[in-house]
Amino acid sequence: MIKPICSLVLPFLFLSPSTVAFSQAKQQGTSLRINDQGYYEAPGLNIMMFDDFYPEGHQGGLTIVQCGRRLAANGDVRLEPTPGQWSPVPAVGKRQVDKNRGTIAVELWYPDSSKNRKGFNPIVYPDLTFKYSIKTLAVGKSIRLTVDLEKPLPEGWANKVGFNLELFPGDYFGEHYRMDGRIGMFPRQANGPMTMDGDGSLQSVP
Repeated sequence: MIKPICSLVLPFLFLSPSTVAFSQAKQQGTSLRINDQGYYEAPGLNIMMFDDFYPEGHQGGLTIVQCGRRLAANGDVRLEPTPGQWSPVPAVGKRQVDKNRGTIAVELWYPDSSKNRKGFNPIVYPDLTFKYSIKTLAVGKSIRLTVDLEKPLPEGWANKVGFNLELFPGDYFGEHYRMDGRIGMFPRQANGPMTMDGDGSLQSVP
């Protein structure tokens, strides 16, 4: 049975650049569509889905570019809340684009046998094997993203594996956000409360 681990609707209204993009799309009545290059496009907004894949450099996966500025990238399933440069990354399989339906889907899996304990600075993967797919669907001016697992995760990993989307910090310093009914501001330094996770590592409190 295919079991989804998350389904998100991303309206893409982040900062002042995105406000411009959103206003342009609203005024022109333009919805997100897949262009001839195989990624989503609307006035002032581009969304790529695994057009490239370089997670070690915080690039690839789901990438959001608004008014020519990359604001978020590296959207993918990871094995920890704050993965480092040499943390495990998945192997990427077939990418399917359906322009008529407005969908892009990618197959991925852990571990990547070409990187697991091999080469310079080898990546040490845990004893965890699973396959999944990520699918995006254009819904008007939003994107619906769904992650489907081929089978349920082992019990010990159920609350660790998740979908990560990395914000580009330089464009967010000093900017405000609203999420889950709360308003805050992006700090210039990672100051704030910390907590110890189940593996004994320190993590920032959301």
